[in-house]
Amino acid sequence: FENVLFTENQAVNGGAIRAAFDADIRIQDCSFEDNEAEVGGALHVTDATVTVTDSDFTRNSATGGDGGAIWADETTLTVSGTSLVQNTSLFDGGAVFASECSVTMDAMEAITENEATYGAGGALRIEDAEFFTLTDSLLEMNRAWTLGGALSVQQTDSTTVSGVEFNENTLFYSGGGGGALALRDSTISLTSITFSENTSAGHGGALFAV
Repeated sequence: FENVLFTENQAVNGGAIRAAFDADIRIQDCSFEDNEAEVGGALHVTDATVTVTDSDFTRNSATGGDGGAIWADETTLTVSGTSLVQNTSLFDGGAVFASECSVTMDAMEAITENEATYGAGGALRIEDAEFFTLTDSLLEMNRAWTLGGALSVQQTDSTTVSGVEFNENTLFYSGGGGGALALRDSTISLTSITFSENTSAGHGGALFAV
């Protein structure tokens, strides 16, 4: 897909695109706006390879579950030069939810104002991943309820975050943790990171790890 606009589409899974069974999806210079699904507001991918470059995901929503913009399982997901703005999920991953995936995100344009209404990872929720790498990006004004106002990582042994700024992210639940970043049963390398004006109603205004 190149230079394609997906707007105001609706489905149960994947408001704009549903891909599975060894699919190889390449998305470049595309816009996903105001798409809606119960799970995966714009994209819902399983057992696939997905590459997203220089694209925009804006105001997509997962009204019944996870992944306001992107929901991925057992997938190799590579995203670069892309914005994730004002996406929402009912539960985990306001913009992106990835489980049992290999995830690389680099030089993102903006990851801002996403919300996991009753879940973890206001912008990004990564769990049981082969690896997760996030570099040279800004996560700002994202919101979550339980864990990680911007980013929540669980049961992932290889996590690398480098050259990233976490600014003004918020966690709402007094029993939760990580105004910006929450780690559970995970190993992480943090390099050249800035945490600024993040807020948690529970534990760890910037970072919470258990």
